[in-house]
Amino acid sequence: SVLNQIFDEVCEVSMLDSRDTARLAMMKRPELGVTFTKLHCWRLTHYSKCVFMDADTL
Repeated sequence: SVLNQIFDEVCEVSMLDSRDTARLAMMKRPELGVTFTKLHCWRLTHYSKCVFMDADTL
């Protein structure tokens, strides 16, 4: 992939879903349920620096 050509290492992570469909429906933002996936970044403690790229930045 293009990301693998640019970066030394690209880590794919499993999706974390809030499963809070009631509140997400109330906000009319069901896509926000998977925003917990970003929490995986805090487990990358073996790196001195880390770049997180969300889908809307690509």
